[in-house]
Amino acid sequence: MKPRKVTDKLRDELLALKNSRGTIDDLCFNYLNNFSENAKLTHFSLKGSSLVKSVAYRQYFVFLISSLETFFRDLFIYVHSIDAELMNKLLEKFKNTEKLHNSEELSSIEVLSKSFNFQNVNDLEIAFDQLWGANFLDTICKTSINPCGFNGKVFQSVCVSNMIPDWKSIFNEAFAIRHKVVHDANFRPDNNMKLAQEAESVFLLIPQLTTCFLAKKYKLKSIFLKTKGGDFPYVFSIHDILAEDWHLAE
Repeated sequence: MKPRKVTDKLRDELLALKNSRGTIDDLCFNYLNNFSENAKLTHFSLKGSSLVKSVAYRQYFVFLISSLETFFRDLFIYVHSIDAELMNKLLEKFKNTEKLHNSEELSSIEVLSKSFNFQNVNDLEIAFDQLWGANFLDTICKTSINPCGFNGKVFQSVCVSNMIPDWKSIFNEAFAIRHKVVHDANFRPDNNMKLAQEAESVFLLIPQLTTCFLAKKYKLKSIFLKTKGGDFPYVFSIHDILAEDWHLAE
């Protein structure tokens, strides 16, 4: 692999992404905020006419993959910025890194992030294989958080594969639908609401569990549920995302 050459166009694009990213502590909240806005709009639109439902259904898959792309691109930059050993392992994948751009304006890891397509499952696996090993999505989805807050309660275990056994096929189908929607304006899939509901749950859970694991590894801020029995890592459900009766406390 070779690093991208920093042209004026690439520089402007990377700076725009940097300005909207915030800090590493904003990562999970940014994702939840983005998800909440779009989920609420989509659920509201699904109450509309058949035309509105059809458009909302298609565009929801575009949002789900876009939100995941943003999360993992930002995560990629954050973890390699704070983990020198991980950064060195990443550099071993590239050629001619002695000429790699690095400045106060744009770091080398921001430039290297453009070498990966975070809307592509294979590229996701390659980008993070040094952190979790091969098949990192499997690792995330098969690892439990014990105990964990979810849906306003404390559960002894929260695990994606236990909650949604078919998560991988749902994940891949969502990517396939998004690809067709983006590249074929004539594409009109049937409104499979069961798939849409399962997909939104999978795409909501994976980044949150990823954040929980990394918060523990790197001692980062994360979201907790405060109870009389203690404070527990908290994972938002779609019910939480759509609700209006909660707020974050410092």
